[in-house]
Amino acid sequence: MYDFETNIKSIQKFVNHCIDKGYSAYSHAFSVKRELLNPKQAEAATDKELERVADELVGLLLQNPILHTLSRFIETGDFLWESTFIEELSSLEKRKYASFNTLTFDTKAYMENPVRYDEELPYLSAVITYGVLSNYSGYLKSLIPVWKRVEAGKSVPVAVPTPEVMPPTNEPQDLEANFDEEQIEAIADCLNNLNIFKTPISVQTMGDIFSCRLKEPLQINRNKNKLLAYFFFSLNNRSFITREWQSVCAKRRLFLSSGKSVVMQQGNFSSAVAQNNEFPPQDSHIIDKLMKQLKRD
Repeated sequence: MYDFETNIKSIQKFVNHCIDKGYSAYSHAFSVKRELLNPKQAEAATDKELERVADELVGLLLQNPILHTLSRFIETGDFLWESTFIEELSSLEKRKYASFNTLTFDTKAYMENPVRYDEELPYLSAVITYGVLSNYSGYLKSLIPVWKRVEAGKSVPVAVPTPEVMPPTNEPQDLEANFDEEQIEAIADCLNNLNIFKTPISVQTMGDIFSCRLKEPLQINRNKNKLLAYFFFSLNNRSFITREWQSVCAKRRLFLSSGKSVVMQQGNFSSAVAQNNEFPPQDSHIIDKLMKQLKRD
């Protein structure tokens, strides 16, 4: 890996971090709003919010055509290098990206002034905003009833089948993990050592979690909700699982909360992620070590 690529990947880490913080803030705020509304109001609010975000995305793309290069790669954790974004930069802009000192990055300073680094790194704030809005729009789409997502022109039955009977094809039906048996064993051992669940889990159970084939929800241990959210967030951050993991875990009824023993909902996960971004949970370093162990070449 030569120096230019190394610098781009270091910049990518900062970009991913800012996108995660922005997305968590948006999704958490909207999930809180939805909890205050009745079902009909919540559905209308979701439609309105999705339309607003779509308009904002369109405006962003019109102002920054280079963002089109990211459209097919934005869900990956390495989109700056894997897309044609770098190739589309001018020679001067490429030199800026190559020579930028990534040690000067300051997340708090960026949040206070998003265009802070745009002179040194052209389009940086636009790239981060695009990532935040793309993730947020995906979250909003997951909240829309299945029948409203049927493509235009198709007849919609009055009685909509449940996902178990006729799962929609445009959303993930499991966590889309692709681990081998050795990796799953390492994951199960880690979660057991951390006492994430009330009872130890086997390799088979861990596989059933990823494939969403649990016969009944798993009970989370006391004060472990945030650590479980950190685990899934870390997997998502490295593109090991679908970015819609919060929605999948909720809809497939995978976990019972440690407090009231109710099924963990999407809002519970987004709230935990938002809190983790400010104050990582105890033992998060153990999960960080696991992620390095799982890292693919």
